[in-house]
Amino acid sequence: MKFRYLILIIAVLISIISPIAFGDTTDVTISVSPEMAVVNKPVDITFTDESGGIIIERIYVDIKMPNGKIESESTDMGILTFTPTIFGKYEIDIDTTNYHGSATFEAKHEVRIISIKPQNPQIGDAIEFIVSKGAGVLITGPENFTGENAPIVSPGGYVNITLTKPGTYLIRVLGYQSWELNRSLTVSEKPTPTVTITPVNPMLGEPVTISVKKTDQTLLEDVLITVIKPNTVAEPTVISPTGEYTYIPTIMGTYTVKVSVEDYIAPEDKTFATRGKEFEVTFSPENPTVSDNITFIVTNKTKYPMHDAEIYVDGVLLGTTDSDGRLILNLDEPRKYGILVRLFGHMEQTMEITPIGILSLNLNHTEIEIHQSIFLGVFDSKGDPITANIDITMPNGTISVVDVNYTFTPKFLGKYSISATKSGYTDAIAGFKVNSIPLDIDTRIDEDRLIVRVTSYEKIVENATIVIKTPGGKEKSGVTDKYGNFLVEIDKEGNYGVYVSKKYYGNLERTVEVKKIRNFGLLGSGFAIIIFAAIIGIRHFIQQKEGGKGYKVSKEAKYGLDKKETPAYSFKGK
Repeated sequence: MKFRYLILIIAVLISIISPIAFGDTTDVTISVSPEMAVVNKPVDITFTDESGGIIIERIYVDIKMPNGKIESESTDMGILTFTPTIFGKYEIDIDTTNYHGSATFEAKHEVRIISIKPQNPQIGDAIEFIVSKGAGVLITGPENFTGENAPIVSPGGYVNITLTKPGTYLIRVLGYQSWELNRSLTVSEKPTPTVTITPVNPMLGEPVTISVKKTDQTLLEDVLITVIKPNTVAEPTVISPTGEYTYIPTIMGTYTVKVSVEDYIAPEDKTFATRGKEFEVTFSPENPTVSDNITFIVTNKTKYPMHDAEIYVDGVLLGTTDSDGRLILNLDEPRKYGILVRLFGHMEQTMEITPIGILSLNLNHTEIEIHQSIFLGVFDSKGDPITANIDITMPNGTISVVDVNYTFTPKFLGKYSISATKSGYTDAIAGFKVNSIPLDIDTRIDEDRLIVRVTSYEKIVENATIVIKTPGGKEKSGVTDKYGNFLVEIDKEGNYGVYVSKKYYGNLERTVEVKKIRNFGLLGSGFAIIIFAAIIGIRHFIQQKEGGKGYKVSKEAKYGLDKKETPAYSFKGK
């Protein structure tokens, strides 16, 4: 009988103990930066929760080195900084109660290229540089390049090579235990002479000096010079043994100078324009945008309007000035325009105008929740998508991308500002706000307990922090279980204050009215104790009256041998 009492007591104790929930281990994504790890240089190892994409701030890790030695490390704020000390493959392993994951990375030695001389070689130059000891060098180059792809490397790492073909070459430094290093080298075909004209705007009949010089600014010899007059008639080609030539212009307009020298690349044509009467050209606004109408005004020195002045844009005549000396044009592209103004009997004038483009930012939302993404697009003044530098300033800093359309998923609550910038364009600015995910609760009463279930958009919210204040002033706090539930015992009727919060979610405060306490669990336990006491009393009474009342205790029931659940007491009649 005592054994039955013990079983009953254990059952009561189990009924008042809360269940314990056990969670599964979480897979971890491991990333190593830089991917090409260098011996004796630190790498940053980041650990991310695969289910939520959140960096794990504290975790213990085993790192197996190439020599078999295992080092145990722990992260700091989600990042483990580790310095590989030997060449080979490293294995990262995580196997804890809560997390599991593995990864490998390889560490090699770093090779270097030191002091390539000359930095801008030409055909036939002896090129010298130094590489790390023990490294090999392979050189590849332009099409049909042969013969120089296996330069000799001295034991000290010195390399000497002469390249005889123009083009861009790739120097590859290789080593068994080292990462490959690539460096490009451009070999030019021939030098280009420098041509200067003094003065660039001579008066009609004023001598013009044409000088042709080497890159070191010394004069070249035996230079061929051809001058083409404004009427497109070319003067006879002259040979200047000293590199200088004096020419006297005889008609108004722009002259073109062509130069050629043996074993040199022909330089670009140079021009100069003779001056006659002078006039002034102004335009407004001074810093136009692509949407502005630009007004050109042509006047003489006394500010008198000059009509019939021809205005060319990139060599195309777009109109002439009116009686007020004005011409209105629209330059609708954000680029540099060459402007030429001609007026009969006057000196030509040239200028450049670069209208500023206009950027605009379009966002699909101005407010989102933390689990949502925002789409932004950058457009020009014509409404066409355009690539720009996009800076997104978050509560914890700024990120930058270069894109036309960009989808951004925020990780922090608060206000975000966006700016789009591009050279030659006005800046565009916009912003949006990231709100927390709303929380909701359902409540019910189960016997003597208040059960609070936390959800968001009808989905359970696990590990939400919850505080419940009872009418009696008590306070119970904790987190929701994997079903989103939190339980608290009801001590009296009245209003219970419920406060819920979780990272990335909003805070929720609600009052729950409990009208009646139904502590059936404790009441049932009390009834059980009373019943057991009554049974003990009845048994004792029967044992005392057994002879006179005709009742006796069966042997099987007394010692727990009745396997068929027969009554503990049997009736014995006369």
